[in-house]
Amino acid sequence: MRFKIALIGILCLDLVFSEITLGSNLVIPDLVNNVCKNHIELYNSINVLNFNKTNAWAIKMRESGGSTPAGLLLGNVNSGGSYSSCIEIDVKDPIFNGQTLETFGGRYLHSFLWSSVTPPDNDSEILTPQIVREHLHPREFNINPLASGPLVPRYLLGLPLRRHGMCLPSSCSFEESGAILQATLKELDTDENQWNSVSLVGYSPKDEIPLDAWDFAFISILCVFGALVLIGTILTILVEQNLINADSNAFLFWRGLSALETGRKILNARKPDSGGDHLTAIGGIRFFSMVWVLVCHVYGIYQLQIGVVNLLQLPKYFEGFWSQFVLNGYPSVDSFYFLSGTLVAYLTFKEIERCEGRFNLIVFYIHRYLRLTGVYFMVLLFRASLLKFLISGPNVANDEVTNCRQVLWRQVLYINNFYPKEDQAKYPPCAGPSWYLATDMQMFLVTPFLMYPMWRFKKFFFNYFWPIVWILVSTITIMVLTEVKNWGPSPTLDSSSSYFNENYYMPWCRIQPYLAGIVLGYILHLQRGQIIKLDWVVVLIGWIVALGGLFAVVYGLNLPSYFGEEMAREPTRATAISYGGLHRLTWGIALSWVVWACTKGYGGWINSFLSWEGFIPLARLTYVMYLIHDIWVTLYAGKYLHTITFNHFEAALASLWVFAVTTVVAFPVVVCIEAPILHLEKFLFSKLLANKPKQSST
Repeated sequence: MRFKIALIGILCLDLVFSEITLGSNLVIPDLVNNVCKNHIELYNSINVLNFNKTNAWAIKMRESGGSTPAGLLLGNVNSGGSYSSCIEIDVKDPIFNGQTLETFGGRYLHSFLWSSVTPPDNDSEILTPQIVREHLHPREFNINPLASGPLVPRYLLGLPLRRHGMCLPSSCSFEESGAILQATLKELDTDENQWNSVSLVGYSPKDEIPLDAWDFAFISILCVFGALVLIGTILTILVEQNLINADSNAFLFWRGLSALETGRKILNARKPDSGGDHLTAIGGIRFFSMVWVLVCHVYGIYQLQIGVVNLLQLPKYFEGFWSQFVLNGYPSVDSFYFLSGTLVAYLTFKEIERCEGRFNLIVFYIHRYLRLTGVYFMVLLFRASLLKFLISGPNVANDEVTNCRQVLWRQVLYINNFYPKEDQAKYPPCAGPSWYLATDMQMFLVTPFLMYPMWRFKKFFFNYFWPIVWILVSTITIMVLTEVKNWGPSPTLDSSSSYFNENYYMPWCRIQPYLAGIVLGYILHLQRGQIIKLDWVVVLIGWIVALGGLFAVVYGLNLPSYFGEEMAREPTRATAISYGGLHRLTWGIALSWVVWACTKGYGGWINSFLSWEGFIPLARLTYVMYLIHDIWVTLYAGKYLHTITFNHFEAALASLWVFAVTTVVAFPVVVCIEAPILHLEKFLFSKLLANKPKQSST
């Protein structure tokens, strides 16, 4: 009952929006162009009660807008109208005041109304429409779910209070349509400030999307890669058919660019014949971490993008203990940090040892930057260019292209995580998941100052003492900041801008699993080729502790107990500090045991599963999958023309679709872009360092 009372204040907003659909005239602000103005005046002049053939389009335009939705008390705040009906409108040469006007169609707008309302502190206070209106605001990310009162469930705070569809003439641009909606809402309700909180997405099939310089730049670069890959593929086929001689260094260069050769390498599921030195479990961990990230992002669209008619029933689907796999899926990214640290240390220590301590720091950095940035830059360039031809639908914002053009420079410099996320006008977002790449690169930049002393100074156990110091400093820093900033224990229980901007996106708060990976990589380097004998009791204890640690990180908070109708409890400061400061480190240490045990022959069936040959090709695609998966998540959400009733089966189907498309698209991206870039980078460095001692590279 409390959830239903929470929506009483929203009902009045629905009535205001419905007035627009049912018959009020649209207000024309001064900034609109004359063509748009004439079409709006024509629209306003038509009496919907006098239906005839000539004004049928106006009836259809009004009908395409949203009206009061059924199931409001179940959380259905979506009145999207009919997207398909709106964009089908085609008015040819309309006549108004004796003058023939330009042809136009329908432009669909989807508006989102946000609120920072703080619910009453007790049941005696009612959340009235006036209270709701007083707290309307442009969307912000400073809402702490723990600040909610008994009348409003926590997960509703920060979500749209209202979604409303409108249909306007396509002659009005997206910006002009937004201004018309704002002006009309203010005319209907005289509060000057409350309707500034409306955000929009919009689309018209009559919008012309011309090719511009960004598009030509991307297409040109793509053609260069295509030509290189095509030449390499043709030469490889000719050699395999014994039509030309392969005994030349030139052919080795071109074969590395061949799609045929690269495809074989990617699809090769045989484990490397490197004895006990192959980290067999890493492929499986990387693959499942990628799937975990993807599933969590798919679940997110049911809160913010797709219109869900049973919003207030969502707690029912997440009240189960095991649902925390989605509610608390944030450790999936910590797995990537751990794997990155492990591989960097394992490979770098090997090179330092082989080169007897010679360490070219500049080459170390440039090598890493080129390897990661090549395909990343191409994905960013795609987002800033041709992505606009894919973006359409009632739930897709059309600002990704513009945003990426503005901020591409900070993405390729790997500093995008330092820009606040709540001020999207000043710091426009681009490639949402790319914050991880920035933090990973920043961690990589400091690793030489950790790893080289570990290799150089081994007396008095300094090689182990030094990383422990780093881990302790990081842990203490997180704990102190959690107390000083009053952060919650996890993002699920603290969606404040402070938590995300100063904790979640910051490398010094995320480095713990990376450090655990470096320590593991160092240990595996020291034990390379060695057979380690352990008593079965020690192995059993190791697995119990490791699996218990992984389980505790995901399920230890018992998140469902913080949600629900009664909102049973709130986390104590001790819980926030201990979990916030230790859960990422625990995750890294637990995964360290998993990888070490599987590498040294103590993995049993877990190692057999994680090192299954089928995961090897998929693991090779995960970097590109991470770079592009959110594009397909967004496009999937954008194509929804109607509201849906949420359930786990629907989310599972969506996740399967996004995973399949992401994997299929990632393969040609790896073959035609990532692999050629890596080959060219390797060829370049081999030439530059041909007459020099081989340097460390990762």
